Amino acid sequence: MNARSNLQSETITSDDLVEFAGIHGARIWRSTAVFVPFVAGWPSGYDREPGTYFGLRVHATRNGKTFGAVQRTRFFVTEIEREAAAAAYLKRRRSK
Repeated sequence: MNARSNLQSETITSDDLVEFAGIHGARIWRSTAVFVPFVAGWPSGYDREPGTYFGLRVHATRNGKTFGAVQRTRFFVTEIEREAAAAAYLKRRRSK
């Protein structure tokens, strides 16, 4: 199990709208997040080591507008892992 940590800051680094042929698409937010050692009393904690991570949040779109539930932000150790997850989401979304 990873160490507990708190999210100190998250900075959105890109906000992209990806549209496919037809009405479907996706909005993809990328971020950089800094986690600090766990501090009791903070509103929430995470099961991860303190450090800098690369965030990915996705939201389905229809006719260029978001619809449905936004997915939670996922955090990755490397940008390569984050981009692989984004590509996998877009592949699944494109097949709808």
